[in-house]
Amino acid sequence: MLFVSICRFIAAVAALTLNLTILSSFVFLLFFCRFPFTYLGKIFSLRRLVTNFDVAIDGLIHLHSRNLRFILVRICGVDLSCHLPESLSSARSYVMVINHRSQADILVILATFYDKIPDVKFFLKSSLFWVPFLGQFCYLMNYVFVKRISARQVRRNPLVIQNQRELIRQQCRQLIKNPVTLAVFAEGTRFSVSDHKTHLSGRNLAHLLSPQPAGVALALEASSPDIEDFIDVTLAYDVGFVSVWLLLSGQVKTIEIHAELHNVSTAKLVGDYVNDRQYRKRFTGWVRRLWAKKDEHLSRIYQRFSSKNYL
Repeated sequence: MLFVSICRFIAAVAALTLNLTILSSFVFLLFFCRFPFTYLGKIFSLRRLVTNFDVAIDGLIHLHSRNLRFILVRICGVDLSCHLPESLSSARSYVMVINHRSQADILVILATFYDKIPDVKFFLKSSLFWVPFLGQFCYLMNYVFVKRISARQVRRNPLVIQNQRELIRQQCRQLIKNPVTLAVFAEGTRFSVSDHKTHLSGRNLAHLLSPQPAGVALALEASSPDIEDFIDVTLAYDVGFVSVWLLLSGQVKTIEIHAELHNVSTAKLVGDYVNDRQYRKRFTGWVRRLWAKKDEHLSRIYQRFSSKNYL
């Protein structure tokens, strides 16, 4: 059994490495080739050529995500149990919020949604930019890097929040020119038992850390009014602790992906989170209720996994 797990792990790592290395190398090349034409296009009529570069890059990203699904399902033996709204469309933009369970969450999201919605652009911690190769690849993919701002920094310079808000708004407005999905891990970090014990505001949550609504609110504000629907995604793994080894060695048998749509205007989700205190209070309450509902949903899922002797 251990031998089979090791073989699966080696095969999956090799496939993932080849997938990332080969396709991302082509993406890097196309980006660098595209760069001068973008500026020359302001002088000469090269818009069609730039568009062709964009189409090629989008095709490579689509192929990358399709390969991820193949690796997870065929090599790792994972059952991606998807419960998604039929109305999802690649022609419409969305803001997506996800619970953060493992390092593999991004792979699972890409593998699940690549043919259901537009390209997913994740909000990431700015420190990830310095991860060799991967961080720069995410930067070229136009992922949104967000700095952690402490209360001490705000006291020293109250404008620090406004400056980051403006940078996020500008990048999101640029992305939203074409159909896109802006994805936020509202907990800010992966779930762990130790973190859960220290998050006092999440003491009533059994399977989640307390949400941080600011990133979600800023994504909604920056993309308004182009986004009509908000996607709430719940990820559940059939193992208590999720690691790259467990996933790639085939010891994770089932991953459930549940998605629910919320209409942005009906739920009144857009507002000025930084300056409007009433909106901030109302939106924070809405996100916390959403998280409580998600936590109850996860309890039912894990109870079902337990009855099948998964956990």
